[in-house]
Amino acid sequence: NISKQDSVLRGGSDLKTLITRGNGQHFESSGGYDYCFGVGQPTVAALFNSSNWDYVVLNDRMKDAISSSHTVRIEKSLAEVYVPMLIKSGATPIFLATYAPPRLLSFSSLSLGEYTAKVYDGYVAYAATLSPLLDSDRQPRIAQVGKAFEYVYIDNSTLWQKLFHTDSYHPSPYGTYLQACVLHCTVFLSPPPLALPSNISSLWDHARFMQSTDNESATAPDDMPSYDEASYLFHVASRIAC
Repeated sequence: NISKQDSVLRGGSDLKTLITRGNGQHFESSGGYDYCFGVGQPTVAALFNSSNWDYVVLNDRMKDAISSSHTVRIEKSLAEVYVPMLIKSGATPIFLATYAPPRLLSFSSLSLGEYTAKVYDGYVAYAATLSPLLDSDRQPRIAQVGKAFEYVYIDNSTLWQKLFHTDSYHPSPYGTYLQACVLHCTVFLSPPPLALPSNISSLWDHARFMQSTDNESATAPDDMPSYDEASYLFHVASRIAC
């Protein structure tokens, strides 16, 4: 069971700039920066210093993990900045290998399968950078979220479209649930309990952020998966990641 969790979240950031910019929260009081999520720890250092974590999930900017020049820059930051914090914390790093979103694919010459494979290769390079620098019981793992999304794309293209928010980029509740199941498999090496509540939307009762539902929102809130759809996504995650 997860007894405690925390995060440093910043949309559009990569693992290197997240170190220097944090989530923007720590600039708010001085008026020097007004872009802030207002949840979690303000900086990566603050996150590591707040607790001795068992696991730390690392997620690079989606489109950058396929760039060899970018991965070299991130590998340097991982070795020089992240490793000392990981060692001090005693945490096992979990790299979240992201999916191929429709919006990015529309501007790419790569197929979904090719894009997913290149993203995964980028995270393999990140893991290879950390591996010799960490103890044998703290070796990096890769949560193959992209591979799970790809499986749904091949097996059920209609449901695959539901994995995304209306911006065709960020995950919907469908995609979030699939991603969470893959992460559970990667962290605990076993699938989460299948005992789903009859009201699936209750899984998001304690989510720290959901899409806007006010009158200013340009789109209606995303649909929630049905019981059968959630069960299907659970089994996809189990097949791919457990």
